[in-house]
Amino acid sequence: MNRTMTSLVAAIAVPAALAAPITIQNGGFEQAALGMDSFDTTAPIGWQAFGGNVGTFAPSMDNFGYSASEGNNLLYINSGGVQQTTSAVLEAETTYTLSVDVIARPGLHNGYLIELLAGDTVIAFDDGSQNPDDGQFLTSILTYTAPADGSLLGEAITVRLTGAFQTNLDNVSLDATLVPAPAASALFGLAALGFRRRR
Repeated sequence: MNRTMTSLVAAIAVPAALAAPITIQNGGFEQAALGMDSFDTTAPIGWQAFGGNVGTFAPSMDNFGYSASEGNNLLYINSGGVQQTTSAVLEAETTYTLSVDVIARPGLHNGYLIELLAGDTVIAFDDGSQNPDDGQFLTSILTYTAPADGSLLGEAITVRLTGAFQTNLDNVSLDATLVPAPAASALFGLAALGFRRRR
């Protein structure tokens, strides 16, 4: 009897939610062909620059005391920033998680603003909460769960990165996780309750 009920509960159990990646073009800023310790002064491939001076940089630990958090290249911002509108749109009852590495160039680390938008509306942001030690990095993580309905559903999702002098960012990633339906969770609870009563 125990084996039969255990199989029933397992069959009804709600599967764990799986995060699905949303494509960020050139999220690691590696598409620029740079030699070590060199840089360019154009917006990274896949990103649109606005209002200032941005580019890609490949610092080495030996010469600059720090490096990219992954790969060789990172994004530098001296003013203004970059943004990228993804192919994804805001879906109901879905949790979005944006991760960006914040890197401290020794002696020159300044503030940053990381934003996640649906259309023109900011739905999550980090205004300089991470303060890594010189030569190190910390990861900024933003999350937003979309409601079941609302005017923002169906709007395109955009990532926007803004900085001051020598803001260095890297390893941008975004994923979406569907929130399990309450009805399915309740069904699992009832099945488990029935199992306990029949033991």
